[in-house]
Order: sequence, then C-alpha cells, then structure tokens
Amino acid sequence: MLNWMDHVDTYLQQLNETSDALAGTLVGLEQATRKADSEEINSACAKLGSLLRVLEQQLSQREALLVEFPDAADTAPANLQSALGTIEHPRANELAKRCTLISSELRGIHQKAISLFVGQYHLTSVTEELLRLMSGVSAKPITYDAADDDTGGSFLDRAA
Repeated sequence: MLNWMDHVDTYLQQLNETSDALAGTLVGLEQATRKADSEEINSACAKLGSLLRVLEQQLSQREALLVEFPDAADTAPANLQSALGTIEHPRANELAKRCTLISSELRGIHQKAISLFVGQYHLTSVTEELLRLMSGVSAKPITYDAADDDTGGSFLDRAA
C-alpha cells in the first residue's frame, strides 16, 4: 500500500508542476494578447499545446494508478480521491487533500483558458466590428452559429 502511495505522491508532484506551468503559460498568453504581440502569442500557444499533451499523458498515468490500486476488488476506483479515502493512513489523507487542491487549480485554469479563447476570438474580428459600428449598421452580428435568441445568444456570446 505504501509503495502505491509513493507512486501517487510522485504523480501528484508531476501534475502540480504541469498545473503551475499551464497557469504561467496562460498568464503569459494573456499578457501577449493585451500587447497584441503575435510572436509571443504563437510561442505561448505552442507551449500551451505541448503542456496539454503532457497533461493528457498524465491522465493515462492516473488511469494506470487506479488500475493498480491494491484494494480494488473487481473494478478500479472512480478517481484517486475516492481510492485514497478508503485508506486509513495519515499520508492518504494528505494525498487526498492535494488531489482536491490540484483539481481546483485545474478547474480555474480551464475557466481562464475558455475566457482567453473567447477574448481572442472577438479580437480577431475587431476590425470588422469597428467598421460595422462606424458605418452605422445597427444589426448585431451573429458571432456563433448556435446562437439562442431566447437566452440572449449562445454560451460564448454571453461569456463575451
């Protein structure tokens, strides 16, 4: 059991490093977007892509850890937190808390990435929008195909 928790500890350290790198890359991408520096944006997007590939690999590592869980009877636990919750050991509690913290950080990174995507999407059409406003056209452009008029536009329209 302790050997398995050592593997979980190593996995969480790597996941935390990836999470921190993703957060830092998104901050850099946001700053580059504000400066409209296309070279920095392209560089940050490339770095973001490579970090997302690392994160995908780490997801497969998590699945392997769940399959290797020593107390798994017929099926593996749904997630590491539930697996660690079945172990009565102080270290297991600490690892479960780290899982919760990293999960929360990744949710925040996900929301920031969506916000940044929406902002960049709208910045790509800013010239057209300025021309539309200056020409006196009052019709609101349809920015997304799946706009829902009853709720004030699509999810991305409302997010913008």
